[in-house]
Amino acid sequence: MLKQIDLFNLKLNHVRIFIEAAEYGSFSAAAERLHVTQPMVSKTIQNIQQELGLILFVRDHGKMQLTPAGRELYIQWKNIIRYFEHSIEEAGSIQEGNNSKESLLYPLFLSATISL
Repeated sequence: MLKQIDLFNLKLNHVRIFIEAAEYGSFSAAAERLHVTQPMVSKTIQNIQQELGLILFVRDHGKMQLTPAGRELYIQWKNIIRYFEHSIEEAGSIQEGNNSKESLLYPLFLSATISL
């Protein structure tokens, strides 16, 4: 059984750090890409794992690998970030008077885009 999660403790920058670490397979590379320190990335990943009660990464021959739970979270969170970014673009477009029907189909597009 999963533990009760307080989503207010999970911030958007935590999600971004997790995604970068997953994509680079390295906390150091993720830190460099995000212009933060490697200890900050490590601590953030540790906090996410503790908050969620999940093991997201394992070290395999010196490289960080996603666990199956980590891979699923990566796929879902990557979609959420893409949807979040798209929603901001759509809101800006609507504000400028360009109301498109594309936004209705975007969630369907997302479901087919992420794989690892």
